[in-house]
Formats: sequence, C-alpha cells, structure tokens
Amino acid sequence: MGYLALGAGVLTSQTYETKLRDTNGDRYDTTYGQEDWASRFDIVFGFGERIGDLYLATEFNYTVGNLDGDIISARNNQGDRAELSVDAGDGLGVSVRVGRMFTDTTLGYAKVTYQQRELEFTGNYRLNNSSGHESEDEDFAGFGVGLGFEYVPPDSPLGIRAEAMRIDFGDETFSDDFKVDLVEHSFNLFASYHF
Repeated sequence: MGYLALGAGVLTSQTYETKLRDTNGDRYDTTYGQEDWASRFDIVFGFGERIGDLYLATEFNYTVGNLDGDIISARNNQGDRAELSVDAGDGLGVSVRVGRMFTDTTLGYAKVTYQQRELEFTGNYRLNNSSGHESEDEDFAGFGVGLGFEYVPPDSPLGIRAEAMRIDFGDETFSDDFKVDLVEHSFNLFASYHF
C-alpha cells in the first residue's frame, strides 16, 4: 500500500561541534546549538506492507528547512565583533520503518534513515578597523534513528503520525582549519493519505 504524507517539525534542534585550528596550530573545540518551532517541513512518499502484526515500510522524503540564526555573537570594548550564523536548508532522505500493529488502526514503529541536508555558514567580523564577510555552503549526510506512532481510522485513507528522530550528519570541513560536526533532534507530526 502506498502513502503520501506531509509533515512539520514541531520542534527541531541542531548541535554544531566546531573544531578550529588557528595560525599558531592551537585547536579550539566548541559546541553551539539552536532550536526553533515549525522550522522544517517534509513531503514523504512511501510503500508499506502489513504481514500479520508486523509492518514494514520504505519511504523517500524531501525536507524544506528554515532553521536559521546566529550561533556566535561576540563583541569587546574596542568595538571588535564576530558573528557566525547557520541556515539549515533543504535535503533528501530515504528511510525504513519497522513496526508492530497494536490494533487494526494503531502502529508503533522504529525508523532508520539516511538523510542529506544543506547548511550555509555565514561569518561577519570586524577586527582592528577592518571587516570581512564569508559564506560557505556544505552538504551534510548521515544516519538517524527514531521512534513513532501512527493512527489510521477504520475505513479511512487518512492518518496521523508522530515521531521523534535523532540524525547524526557527521562532520564536514569548511576550510583547512574549520570543521563542523552536526547532530539534529526533532519531534515531527505528519498527516498521511494511504492509497
């Protein structure tokens, strides 16, 4: 049985673990994060099969992301400043859901996923009366796991589901001296149509 679902990230948080090496060779490891309500939306197309009480499904998703904001904002008394912002953009993914039917209308499931997301890091600085602006895009990809619950009323093609996910996108290098490791946590709600 096929299905189409539209989802929203009710709450999404991203953690960025940065590793920076300065010109002296010193390394600085720092963790930043941001979170927001309704900051991602998903379009999902999938196929599922019920075998007794067991449910198996494969699905493909397109994610529209709009989680963005400043993760670093620093100033000193001399007027120097530095700002780093992150914009989590769109992405693609493929997932497998394995679950158990508790009744004919309710399903509890575990989900394993492989996701790709585009992130844009933008830095602005002013130091000793000089200023600069840098922006760089990078595609992050990684695996995630989650748990969910789905309800489809009897004799109806419509359903709802809720799921919690954790996706470890791994790290990407933005320059020779700046590396970012990305982890995303989200709680998502979906409305689905089964055909």
